[in-house]
Amino acid sequence: MNPGAGEICSVACALLWAIVTISLKRAGETVPPFELNLFKNIGIAMLLVPAVFFFEFDSWKVFSSSDIWILVLSGVVGVCIADWFLLASLNILGAGRNAILDCLYSPFVIIFAWFALGEQLTLNRIGGGLLVVAGILIATLPEQNSGKVKQLSRGIAYGIVAMISMAGAIVLAKPVLEKTPFFAAMEIRMLAGVASGVFGLLAVGKFRMFAKRSTSPEFPHLRVWVGICLPAFFAMCLWIQGYRLLDASLASILNQTSTFFILVLAYWFLGEKLNVSKVLGALVAFGGVAIVVL
Repeated sequence: MNPGAGEICSVACALLWAIVTISLKRAGETVPPFELNLFKNIGIAMLLVPAVFFFEFDSWKVFSSSDIWILVLSGVVGVCIADWFLLASLNILGAGRNAILDCLYSPFVIIFAWFALGEQLTLNRIGGGLLVVAGILIATLPEQNSGKVKQLSRGIAYGIVAMISMAGAIVLAKPVLEKTPFFAAMEIRMLAGVASGVFGLLAVGKFRMFAKRSTSPEFPHLRVWVGICLPAFFAMCLWIQGYRLLDASLASILNQTSTFFILVLAYWFLGEKLNVSKVLGALVAFGGVAIVVL
């Protein structure tokens, strides 16, 4: 592959994820977070089927029962629970601030990897994590006098739970992901997320409402498929290709440029304010991520 292909894949992944975030915010204005998350996961799981069939047809033979159970647990936590909290946070904070909050993902991965996998926890990584927190505070503190403190705090709390869940789920699955085919492993995680989402709706007696809403003409099917499922699937493909072609640290930094793409797209398409505090907070948080992963 040509020089620079890894960089292109990683930045394209960031741009596609920014498009997904904007589309999720738009769709979340009419669809509850849990239902939107389930529909998204069903769509991505469907798109993964041909990828597994064409590229990893015999891959299921390499999975042990323990591998599958680890991926299932990772899917329940990282695909169902984490994304649900992420969408709830997105609805409250807006796309811009939520994108800055997403910078917590890398520091949490480092912490969980240190605790569970014995990876090194250096002063640089601790300092980078603190910078991410500082960036989030810079982006959100101007709202402290606006009378929305409680709502803002709830959105931040949801986002933190989402990042903790995502980071924990990926660290849990990391040893399995390193030795198994990518698409098949992702399909197991996604199917676990779908199954747990369906079970959750059945448990609270809202599955029939979800089925009725998702098949009604008012449901934003085109927006969810074109703006969420397809770009999320291709972002996933570009993400893994970027990691294959680049050092993991460089790929992580380039992926995190989604923060800036989201800020710009949220300004253009959602009418969110692009003020000094958001830009400065994003720059500080991005710098923290760079220090963490380098």
